[in-house]
Amino acid sequence: MHGYLPCIKTQESTYKDVAGITGITILQTAGIGYYNILQEAIRLALNNLNQEEAAEARYQQDGAPPHNTRMVSDLLYTMFDDRWIANNGPHSWPARSPDLNPLDASIWGYIKGKVYQDPPTTKQNMRNRVLETSTLWIRCLFREQLVAI
Repeated sequence: MHGYLPCIKTQESTYKDVAGITGITILQTAGIGYYNILQEAIRLALNNLNQEEAAEARYQQDGAPPHNTRMVSDLLYTMFDDRWIANNGPHSWPARSPDLNPLDASIWGYIKGKVYQDPPTTKQNMRNRVLETSTLWIRCLFREQLVAI
């Protein structure tokens, strides 16, 4: 989605922008939890857009199991009609396609390389590495954009 929207607090004291480039958010949730987060976040996002922007808004998600429930699909159809991309959506996309999923094509490769440079010692250690590495990546991205200006 495009637009300038406030960050909203989700689970585990992480923040997620609803529009544009987002921070990494780690959620431990099943289909119903993801549905509830989407319902809150997307409704907030769409309510902050004017009517024309909301009518043009698009949504894309990856193939994580909580994303592939009937409830989530029904919600996305209600909110976006056929303007969403997902494994079980109106517009399917191949995993790791650089044209359609820049996260799989660039960001996750970088993050995985850093996180697994030395084997994580615990689940929490791995989570911390993912969050630290993604934060560093986003800061570098914005620094490059500012230099380009």
